[in-house]
Amino acid sequence: MRPILFPLFILMMFSISCKTPLKTGNSNIDDVANTPQGTSVKNAYQPVFQGITGTVTIVTGNQMPKIGRPAPAPKAYPTTVYFYEPTNISQAIQINNSALFSSISTKPIDSTQTDANGSFTKALPIGKYSVFVKVRDYYFANLYDVQNNINIVNVEKGRLTEHKIVVNNDAAY
Repeated sequence: MRPILFPLFILMMFSISCKTPLKTGNSNIDDVANTPQGTSVKNAYQPVFQGITGTVTIVTGNQMPKIGRPAPAPKAYPTTVYFYEPTNISQAIQINNSALFSSISTKPIDSTQTDANGSFTKALPIGKYSVFVKVRDYYFANLYDVQNNINIVNVEKGRLTEHKIVVNNDAAY
């Protein structure tokens, strides 16, 4: 009985540990419906195992803590997420020393739309990327490294890197 239970237990643990892969954020259900049978649509519900996944939220107004009042929760921010070659602050035109940029001079790599919850997932090759989101007519990024590179995210082989973006250009702290 024991020789049968141990392999059965191992098989059961292996099947439980398998995780359903995430889907891309660029899928369009109409593309899948209009595709002839036996053909595929690029990025149509393909699993993503390497790239960047995350959420975009927004906070606005007075964020100063007050006694008896909880901090307001960030809200989902549906927008476009842009992935550029690593960008230094000297390679972008910044609007009045804010987190908004009117143009970026480095090479754009790709982009994706967030869903209604502000979530996104994008398959990307191994490397470093500057990540921006669209806010009105500008690009938004509010994180910098010690060399003033803008919002750098590292994609490693076979891994989805989680990255949360909080749009807070209209918030007061």
